[in-house]
Amino acid sequence: MSSLVPVENVNIQNTIEESSYFYAIPGGEIEWTYIPPSTDVSFTSNVWSHFYANLALYTNEIADRYNTPISEGGFLNTSLEGIYEAYNTSGIIIGLINSETYRQSLIGRDGAVAIPLTTSGSTTLSGMTGLTNYFTFYDTPNLLQRETSGDCSKTVGDTRKFESLTQAVIDTGIGQGMGRGNSGSDYESGITFMFNDYTSVTTGGTSGFSVSHMNNNPYANGKLAAKFQGEGYHKAAGMVDCIGGIICFWDQDIVNSFNFSLATGGTGTTRAVFSDTDAYCVIKDFDTSVAADVRVNATPDILKTTTNPSRKQAIADGDTNCEEVVKVTQVCLYDTMGQVTAIGTPTEIIEKTDNYVVMNLSVKLDGGIGPVWSTQVDPSVYPS
Repeated sequence: MSSLVPVENVNIQNTIEESSYFYAIPGGEIEWTYIPPSTDVSFTSNVWSHFYANLALYTNEIADRYNTPISEGGFLNTSLEGIYEAYNTSGIIIGLINSETYRQSLIGRDGAVAIPLTTSGSTTLSGMTGLTNYFTFYDTPNLLQRETSGDCSKTVGDTRKFESLTQAVIDTGIGQGMGRGNSGSDYESGITFMFNDYTSVTTGGTSGFSVSHMNNNPYANGKLAAKFQGEGYHKAAGMVDCIGGIICFWDQDIVNSFNFSLATGGTGTTRAVFSDTDAYCVIKDFDTSVAADVRVNATPDILKTTTNPSRKQAIADGDTNCEEVVKVTQVCLYDTMGQVTAIGTPTEIIEKTDNYVVMNLSVKLDGGIGPVWSTQVDPSVYPS
């Protein structure tokens, strides 16, 4: 049969699956590179300098905003002020996570990045051989608001995947651009920021970024939210592009102390990889599936004729039964230009009837949800 029937209704179904446990991305799956500051003579020729665009640093004037008071539209004395020093003086360190180790995106509400340090790279981190930095959301008016009553109920922060503070992800230009539905309450920045109890705490500030790490509902169970500005604000050590799998450290103490000498591969400070437990991530990820539920209402006369060549041949061969029965064994969806967009097989063969035939079709648009890359993290091997 080859007859066109108008589609009555189409519903798009979005399914999101978060990994049910935290897992580790070991050192061999992350490539680390030091990128010099804009004042370095090789800045314009360095093939890695374009990663400053991840921080929306396209010009010196943009970088100057991080050394400009808030009252004048800048970010001095805020959580992100360290970006100015990184761009002009110390540089940044980028870690590229193998895209095969996570599905659609990392989850930014909670996670950790452990890195190796030299013992004399900075005063703040003096004597330390390693440092763990934690994915943490900024404190906002509704972040800790519980969605339902009860001590164990989720907070708003426990349902978000990425940072949402306007000053940090929109005013800076660091987060994903707005538009095409990515706006308002549906806005997803695609990034998260990292903090630790050593370089992130300013005078009057609180520490404890490891509290409730790897908890199913971290913010409902006491996870510390970072303070963006004001007395006791927390300085971000860096950020993570959760979708692109790009880690970026700009904190000067961390950049100066990062121990590339422990690398097991790479070239000096370029594309360096480490042993599994010297530099690693502990994260959750998520995957999505998009399907279209299509409703087709076929009239009775649609099943009376067919142009199937196999039926024509059967009749020519003397099979008279083919003249009496028309059955539907395949359904195709066409766009307005007459191009086939999907082909499906009914769960049951559809036969000739005097009634309307209602067909409910479900079409996967993106291939479905894949498995989590690794098993649940062993804290004795990957302590975070």
